[in-house]
Amino acid sequence: MPTANELVQKGLQQVAEAKKRVELKKPEWKTSCVIDLFGKEINIQVCTDMFTLVRARSIFKDALKQMKELKLVMSFETTYRNCEITSWIDDIEQRIQYLVNANHLSKLSQVESKLGSLMTEDQKRESELNKLLESFPDLFK
Repeated sequence: MPTANELVQKGLQQVAEAKKRVELKKPEWKTSCVIDLFGKEINIQVCTDMFTLVRARSIFKDALKQMKELKLVMSFETTYRNCEITSWIDDIEQRIQYLVNANHLSKLSQVESKLGSLMTEDQKRESELNKLLESFPDLFK
């Protein structure tokens, strides 16, 4: 059975690996990012209400689907505020994914912090030295 120290080290390694897999980059927007949702202007770049974003995505997807079913795609523009509806959907999905990733990173940081508080002084020292070695590999040859 692993010791408590080994479990802490393994947990910290797994958290570090998980953090590397989560990408948190600023989206590249295709639209103006401001939509009118039930009479209220919503800027999707800063909106943090997941329900609002999912509702907006659903509205755009449903509108596009209905237009295709009614064969209106060729006769009418499929744009909203001078941007393609598919671009609006993409932007909303990017914002949703950004929020999901940010939430995941936050939870990983909380676990990392809790595990860090369980480390012994020697483990903390070793961890800091390893970070230095990783940051400056040429310096410690």
